[in-house]
Amino acid sequence: MNERPAPDARGPDRGRWLLLAALILLGIALYFWFAPTSRPAAPPVVEAE
Repeated sequence: MNERPAPDARGPDRGRWLLLAALILLGIALYFWFAPTSRPAAPPVVEAE
C-alpha cells in the first residue's frame, strides 16, 4: 500500500540532450570549416548610385 514511486531515470534523457548538443556543435564546426571555400549561392548585388 505504501509503495514509493520509482526514481526517475535521468541517464537516457541526459544522453539525448548531449547527442543533440553534439550534433549542433558539429554542424557549426562544419559550417566554419567549409564556408570559406564554397561559392556563394547567389552573386553579390551591386547597388547603382
